[in-house]
Amino acid sequence: MFLRNIDAWVRNRLFNCGSLWVFIRFHILALISALIVGIVCCAPQIAFITQLGSEYSGIYMLKSDAETHYLARMKNSAEGNGIGNPFLHEYAHEPSATWSYSEWLLALPSRFFDISVPQLSLLYKFMLPAFATFCAYACLFFMTKSRVWSAAGGIALILGSALVNTSDIINLLTWNEVYTQFLGYSRPINPQFSGIVFFVYFLSLFATLKYRTRTLFVVTGLISALAWYVYFYTATFILAMNSVVIVGYIAHALILKYGHMIPQSMAQFLRKIFIQENPADNDLSAVLSLLKNMVVATSISIVGAIPFMWATYRLMSSPYYEELARVAHIVASRTPVISTAWVATL
Repeated sequence: MFLRNIDAWVRNRLFNCGSLWVFIRFHILALISALIVGIVCCAPQIAFITQLGSEYSGIYMLKSDAETHYLARMKNSAEGNGIGNPFLHEYAHEPSATWSYSEWLLALPSRFFDISVPQLSLLYKFMLPAFATFCAYACLFFMTKSRVWSAAGGIALILGSALVNTSDIINLLTWNEVYTQFLGYSRPINPQFSGIVFFVYFLSLFATLKYRTRTLFVVTGLISALAWYVYFYTATFILAMNSVVIVGYIAHALILKYGHMIPQSMAQFLRKIFIQENPADNDLSAVLSLLKNMVVATSISIVGAIPFMWATYRLMSSPYYEELARVAHIVASRTPVISTAWVATL
């Protein structure tokens, strides 16, 4: 009954559709877009297998960044060795430098069915980018109510994920081959799987900020907590977004309470930024209630992260910690990058 109510709420409130058939017809453009993205992401691997013919021995393409790393972790999980070191059998049960259950979850079919990890990876190359495209479409449709722009935006987010810097755009226009991978979303685990969690979080957040029910705040908090065990950086992005919303509500409350003490022009400008066109937005007690609920949602995320943080602390006491950090490129590959294209857009 609960799942049936959730299904009805999603179709009626988020997508404006009463039945599954109406949903499919109304959002057929999104489904076609997802199908196209899935085919594009898995086509190079299928072409690779087809061209080799009988000589193909199950070897996957090695042109996706870190694909060997993620598939090795999936293989390690499929063999029942947990999420420790996937490359050395003697250290398979050692603490992992990248504590995530994504590989374990995606490798589960290999433990129950006669399907190898490379075969699973090929299946996921179609399924996960396609589903991520639909999730991106759902987020955009929730904001714009435009099926065409939402479908275009979903394709752009998934297939154009690398075009966030001016240098990337220049390389595309000049046909410079500077990348080691075909598409970001053709890479297993991250962002194929973690991207879906990220889009689902945004959809939950948008619904929470619009409908403002306590249940939705709790759901958003639970998704935020789950993200710690999917991908660390996804969780930190979500935590940052929650913090931005909290700061917005604080600013909102301060404007309502002390707006008369600042120049009128500045007060109007701040209201346009932080206050939506909703009668409840002018009620200080209602805004404080929203702020409290958002703090609760963020607290759920932080409490849910405690086992993750404890595992990270235990890892720091491991005699292999420095070597694991060096081999996994945790620090060197995660330096902040300022995108001039995004700055110009903002």
